Amino acid sequence: MTVRTLTLAGTFALFAAPLCAAGPAVDHPLDWMSGCWAHERGDTKEVWSAPEGELMFGYGVSKTDGSVTFFEELRIEEREGGAVYIASPNGGPSTEFIETERTGLSITFENADHDYPQKITYGSNRVALVATISTIDDDKVRSWAMYDCAEREG
Repeated sequence: MTVRTLTLAGTFALFAAPLCAAGPAVDHPLDWMSGCWAHERGDTKEVWSAPEGELMFGYGVSKTDGSVTFFEELRIEEREGGAVYIASPNGGPSTEFIETERTGLSITFENADHDYPQKITYGSNRVALVATISTIDDDKVRSWAMYDCAEREG
């Protein structure tokens, strides 16, 4: 490779870098969900991307004795009429839950036709992300308070 080729490659890299750099923060109503969240026992973790336009991507992992016992791919899509939560547990088919309620720091999704859960709520108190699942009539309630992964790891 010649010096001229290296110089051109270096110049391109300098000008291309800003194209890939993060732009100004975009205010999105679900920003508070973004990040890596872990249960205080460390056996459950959920990670949510920053919103990308009308999409957020996430995944959840649960472990027992260091072995993965459950995982799911997650997505929230902003559609006309509200957000849709899409979950694919353990690599299986996806299930959609429709937004039924949203406040500043919480959002609820429902799918009455799904066996369990039928209702999924995320909320934040600015310290923890709390995920709650239940049936439509609020039976069989299970909640997980998850905290910033960096704080759990050290």
